[in-house]
Amino acid sequence: MYHHLDFLENLGGVKAFYTENGRGNWKDLTAEVAAEYDKLSEHFSMEKDNFVRMNQTHTDRVTSVDFSDGGSGVTRACPETSFDGMVTDKKGLMLLTIEADCVPVYLYDRQKGVVGMVHSGWKGTASEISLNAVNMMKEKYGSRPENIYCVIGPHICKDCY
Repeated sequence: MYHHLDFLENLGGVKAFYTENGRGNWKDLTAEVAAEYDKLSEHFSMEKDNFVRMNQTHTDRVTSVDFSDGGSGVTRACPETSFDGMVTDKKGLMLLTIEADCVPVYLYDRQKGVVGMVHSGWKGTASEISLNAVNMMKEKYGSRPENIYCVIGPHICKDCY
């Protein structure tokens, strides 16, 4: 299911987020998962080689990505090195994270055109992964924290524990 948030679309960076239930393990590149990526590709009119997903292992590590990372975790295997956050200034890349009970955190600096996507589990949250992503946006792209919008995406609630 695609969720569009008007205020994000009006900013011009983050278009939507996608949630689904019960389709298996998106980390495995099975035929069923490939079909879901095909749907995302069609919905957003983007080539899957412009999707980027990293190997997530509940770290506080963030990396900068560009078009050379395109297709990672979607049309080819993820790199072995684990990252639970990504930032980029490359328009046309779609940053993907996979969450079950963890929290997706979307970051967007409209002035610099920088986006970030963070998979924030309890370990990453305790280790300040979102702050690490903001710091990388500052250091690599010149973002200023006061210009960064932050949105917390759908995640498990306390009643589910």
